[in-house]
Amino acid sequence: MNSLHHVFKNHTCCSFLAPLPWPQQPTIPSSPLCNAWPVLAIVPSPTADSATTSHSSRSSNHCVQLYSLQSHSYLHSLGFNSRVLSLKCSPRLVVVALDAQIHAFDTANLQHTFSAVTYSMSAALQTVKADSHHSGSTAPMALGTAWLAYASNQAS
Repeated sequence: MNSLHHVFKNHTCCSFLAPLPWPQQPTIPSSPLCNAWPVLAIVPSPTADSATTSHSSRSSNHCVQLYSLQSHSYLHSLGFNSRVLSLKCSPRLVVVALDAQIHAFDTANLQHTFSAVTYSMSAALQTVKADSHHSGSTAPMALGTAWLAYASNQAS
């Protein structure tokens, strides 16, 4: 619990926070995550303190920051051109949901694995919030150890 206190002592606002499970494959020495576990994936809130995003030129909620609980430092930032709506992590993948697409990264080395076009998630999230009075947002997707489910936007 001391580690989480350290993370949030100066950086209290975040939209999403997820622990990265130990990767299924060993990390390679050139990976920013090598020997850094345990690691948290953090999506800063739009109201986040400027200290949280000082190393990124993008808007605070347009990135996923990876924070090591071992070294108490930010290791890497994954930047996007639009707002991050959700984040899911498994031993194989880190999946980031944007408005009309998802991006998947290998957990061991953060290499981009694939992208997929999805239905617009903003409208779906507004409907979910209105129906359930839910204050947070989560994209309509699910991630297991060997599968990813999402609403594809491809004509058949």
